[in-house]
This record gives sequence, C-alpha cells and structure tokens, in this order.
Amino acid sequence: MYATTRDPVARRPRARRAAWAHWKVTGDPTLALDVCGAAVGAGTASHGLPFLADLGPLAAVHAAPVRRLLESPGAWTRTYAAYAYWRITGDPEPAVPVLLAEVDPAWDGDPALPVREAVRILGEIGTPAVSAAPLLHRILAQEERLGRPWDGVRILADQAYVRTLTEALEGIDGWGK
Repeated sequence: MYATTRDPVARRPRARRAAWAHWKVTGDPTLALDVCGAAVGAGTASHGLPFLADLGPLAAVHAAPVRRLLESPGAWTRTYAAYAYWRITGDPEPAVPVLLAEVDPAWDGDPALPVREAVRILGEIGTPAVSAAPLLHRILAQEERLGRPWDGVRILADQAYVRTLTEALEGIDGWGK
C-alpha cells in the first residue's frame, strides 16, 4: 500500500522504504526497482539511490540514469549516485573520482556535506579506491581535523571521523590491521 499509493505524502521516502522492505521480505525486487527507479527518473534521486545501491546488480536497468547523476549539482546526490553506480555495475572507475572530489581535507565537520559518507564508501570499494589512500592518510595525520565546535560535540565528531577514516584505509590498503 505505502509503496504504490498516489497519496501526495507518498512522494516522501516512505514509498521507497516500503518497496525496499517488500523486496527484503518477499525476495521479489520488481516493486523496489519500479518505485526507486521512478524516484531517480523523477528527480528525487537521493531518495531512491541508496535503495538501488542495495539492490546492486538487480538494478542494472537503472545504471545509465544513475551514471548521469554522477554530474548532479547536489553533493549528496553525486555521492549516492557514485555508490549506487558502483554497487549496480561493480565498476569503480567512474565512482572513485566523484567520491574523492567530495573528500575535502579542510572539512570542518559540517554534516550538511557528504564528506564522511564519501570516505566510508571509498573504504567499502576497497583496493580499487587506492588513489584515495594518500589523501585519507594525510587527513588522518592532521592534528586538528575539524575546525568548528558543532554545538560542543567536536571531540565526538572528530572521533567518529577518525573511525571512518581508519576503517576506510583498512578497506583500501589494509592499513592499521
């Protein structure tokens, strides 16, 4: 019902989540591919991309529209498009440069930017993202990684970022093992 309704509220991510849950429960990806693919085609891509990424190669029919989103003006959309494209096709070549462009060594911890998510995805891609390792090592070695207090949680935010960087480097080049 939530995945197929024409209710105006259905434009929210609820429809994508419901379709994705239907796939997880039934094993039938048809509804999830239709609903999440339609979101990508309708310009609400960021809401459909993580679900298409989870579907992986089952979402191959949507690879071309997802690849076009690698050039989206929105940083989060580009990041999730890179992730989805890699998960759908297994091809890291177009995804890694997009993700690497989001990793800003001067990032101040602003959660509105997908820096940590891009780092996490690079780590998930692993060895094919080895070109990111020098930058990630350089960021990790900085004495001060986050320049803003972010409401008194700067230390916690920095610790989380250090964990993300460390895990990404472990995935990419086995560093820290």
